[in-house]
Amino acid sequence: MNGIDFDYPFFMKKNIFILFYLFYFFYSLTTFSQSAQDSALVLTLGKAIDVARKQSPDTLVARHSFRSQYWNYCYFKANYLPSLTFTSTPNFNHSINPITLPNGTSQYVQQNQLMTDANLSLSQNVTLTGGTFSVQSGIQRLDILDDKSYSYKTNAILLTASMMPDLPDELSICSTGGW
Repeated sequence: MNGIDFDYPFFMKKNIFILFYLFYFFYSLTTFSQSAQDSALVLTLGKAIDVARKQSPDTLVARHSFRSQYWNYCYFKANYLPSLTFTSTPNFNHSINPITLPNGTSQYVQQNQLMTDANLSLSQNVTLTGGTFSVQSGIQRLDILDDKSYSYKTNAILLTASMMPDLPDELSICSTGGW
């Protein structure tokens, strides 16, 4: 042949692929139309009303509003339960401090201290006043690491009451237009 060499197997493969894709396309169209006819939804009036009640936007809004209010109420109740708190804070201090000697000269001394405290608190919110009552107890230990000595400081029991600074007019005991 003059200049153009046709590869018959290549053209045959290409035609077979085209025929295969056309067959697949028409087969899928017929299958899709049959499945669409098979899946047609038949509703009675009662079923249609039931579906409308369960899937309407107003129903979804009401359901989510109910859930939101439920969790707000749970948060409100949990806020008025007693609260038990334990805190502990270690503090390590490594410093070089000047010490004035009796002859007036200064000497620099290295100091290593470890201070650890632990506090336990029980608090209760009060609904009527908006305040909090609490009972606290704590202990503090100071270790001077150079001398290997230590000391303790304790707060046996500390009672505190805190109230709201400004009560709303509905809750105030002394109203302004009184007697």
